Amino acid sequence: MQVYQTYSEEQLLALLKDGDQLAFEQIYSRYWKKLFTLAFHKLQSKHDAEDIVHDIFASIWLRRAELDIKSLEAYLAVAVKYKILEYINKSMQHVPVSEDSHENLATILPSDQLDARILASLLSQKIHQLPEKCRIVFEQSRLEGKSNPEIARDLNISRKTVEKHISTALRQLRLNLKDFFSAFFSF
Repeated sequence: MQVYQTYSEEQLLALLKDGDQLAFEQIYSRYWKKLFTLAFHKLQSKHDAEDIVHDIFASIWLRRAELDIKSLEAYLAVAVKYKILEYINKSMQHVPVSEDSHENLATILPSDQLDARILASLLSQKIHQLPEKCRIVFEQSRLEGKSNPEIARDLNISRKTVEKHISTALRQLRLNLKDFFSAFFSF
């Protein structure tokens, strides 16, 4: 095993691809603590951080033959990021997302479609949890692009009431998605 400590990342990855268990153990030994620290820092749960790191390494071992990793450290850092986002997403109830939500968010985050899908799913879930009238007003304003006077006329309510519902919805969404954004933008 000691000779593996001198191997480069590329050598270890080549050996891993061939099913070399000692190469896998060396990779695990080099990166476990770093990944655990990152996950623990984000989740503040030793158990959840250990689970995330375990899942990443288990996935690497199971998919070793098909993986094409250029930079192991970068790959692992991104894997931790996605596992944490997946964990946050799973910790909230899942509600199907409309295609419009995905497209709108994809334009906000064009470099990372997966992040956009996770965010769209969370956003959709939180929109559906708004009080009914507030949700209807918000969806007409932000998803359908209607003006406040149009919404007021369609729903037979005042423009002030429309503004109040939109303000309430934005405040609730900001509050409910605060944890996601703090995890998302701190990587």
